[in-house]
Amino acid sequence: MNYTAADVARLNDNPLYHALGIRLDTLAEGDARAVLAPTAAACWPMPTQPHGGVLFTHNGLHIELVIDRDHPIGKDDPLGIADVVLEAALTAIIDLEDSVAAVDAEDKVLGYTNWLGLMRGDLTASFQKGG
Repeated sequence: MNYTAADVARLNDNPLYHALGIRLDTLAEGDARAVLAPTAAACWPMPTQPHGGVLFTHNGLHIELVIDRDHPIGKDDPLGIADVVLEAALTAIIDLEDSVAAVDAEDKVLGYTNWLGLMRGDLTASFQKGG
């Protein structure tokens, strides 16, 4: 893939590249080479050879940039980025007083027990079909 000087300048202005410590250099015949200098915000697998990925951590969540120049996507990216893996946090507000009629202690215990089983993945229910 060929890059013009304007392409390289535009990519070098990318805030993500700045955060990662990445700068592109233009080589002969429109080729570009990534110069990697990790910043404190990024964690490289090996500081002397940053390949394979870059890991970011913020508020206990992770973002990984997968670097693979042999991957169908990574081979066309000047940095070799093949994928971005995002870790997500699931949050939910459970209000057993408004969403279901659980107003006494027995109903609330049953509701929270069912919710716990749902979150752990071990909630089961039995019923008779047509009965």
